[in-house]
Amino acid sequence: MLAYCTYCSAEKNQTEGNILAIDLYKSSRIANVFNLASSSDINMVILSGKCGIIPAKQEIKSYDHLLKAEEVDKHSELAAKQLKDLGITELIFFSNKLENDVNLEPYHACIKQACKKAEVSLSIEESNYVD
Repeated sequence: MLAYCTYCSAEKNQTEGNILAIDLYKSSRIANVFNLASSSDINMVILSGKCGIIPAKQEIKSYDHLLKAEEVDKHSELAAKQLKDLGITELIFFSNKLENDVNLEPYHACIKQACKKAEVSLSIEESNYVD
């Protein structure tokens, strides 16, 4: 199964309980990828620095965690398992350009490692997104 993916965002809706992942993140990038996926009837997942691979319509609790380089190996194990569990065989990862945000490097490393471990075909689409 093909899925679109992008990484989480720092800005989030503050809520006490669970919220759909797509509604948690305040990001035009995430909204744009979700709209693109929806219009093409493709599933969308979000790479969370805390929770791994989250389907856009899955409920989660609000959190605040930026993925760090030293967490990538362990986090990619979780993400690989989640990719397999979701039946994802092909992933298109939408990202801001790395030169625009140094905090993206661990997310790129994580998704690359996770896809390799899960034997998922990966394409990365970089653009100049504004979150």
